[in-house]
Amino acid sequence: MNMKRTLTAILALALAASAMSVTAFAADNTFTQATDPDSKVTNVTYTVAPGYTVTIPADVALGTTAEVSVSGVKVAANKEVFVQLSAASSARGTDGLKVSTDEGAEIEYTINNNGGAVTVGSIFLTVQSAAGAGGIGSADLEFSTPDFAAAGDYSGTVTFTVGTQTPAA
Repeated sequence: MNMKRTLTAILALALAASAMSVTAFAADNTFTQATDPDSKVTNVTYTVAPGYTVTIPADVALGTTAEVSVSGVKVAANKEVFVQLSAASSARGTDGLKVSTDEGAEIEYTINNNGGAVTVGSIFLTVQSAAGAGGIGSADLEFSTPDFAAAGDYSGTVTFTVGTQTPAA
């Protein structure tokens, strides 16, 4: 009978000990009692994922202005987001921009940004990171109206490339 009481008492003490709170220390930077002051180093890190949003209209009519915008730019400190006119329908035998009808009629047009021509291969918008919500920027692309065009429904395409690059010095 005495053995049962002893076993019950041991189990009760074990249960009480397991209910007590225990202070845990990290494996790194554990201090032991020393006669001199001691110090340890803790590394602090923070990661910001790169990202940005570029908005380009799906359709543009000649004679109108289309806004291309970049927002929320968070890229490496030595990088910027760029938007480039990388390809377009071109008139036969020229480097000019064109639209055409199913019947084969063609008209050339130009794209301007703040008075300067935007040609195939040109980068017309760059935006770097900024504090807060990130860098923002936009470009108003003016699609010219031709002097003369035969009646018809004209269409063509322009292709934009978006990416990151090291800013020009």
